[in-house]
Amino acid sequence: MSYHHGGDRGRDTFERSIRLEGHLREGERAQLMRAADMCPVGRTLGLSADIRTNDDVSVGPAASYDDDLSALPIPIIDPD
Repeated sequence: MSYHHGGDRGRDTFERSIRLEGHLREGERAQLMRAADMCPVGRTLGLSADIRTNDDVSVGPAASYDDDLSALPIPIIDPD
């Protein structure tokens, strides 16, 4: 997901990419995309921002929360 500030009273924009894997019929694909639009977080963000969805992304490695987290510059804080 990426975020673009609207500036000068323009609406902010979130861009998201959704990759559906497996052998899906067009109806199944459409149903899953509708379900993504019903996500409570997306609906809340959509109140004050536009949400654009890219579902035509090339196949690549699956997203990994652990990989994404390890790429962040999070300092190690010693509680003592």
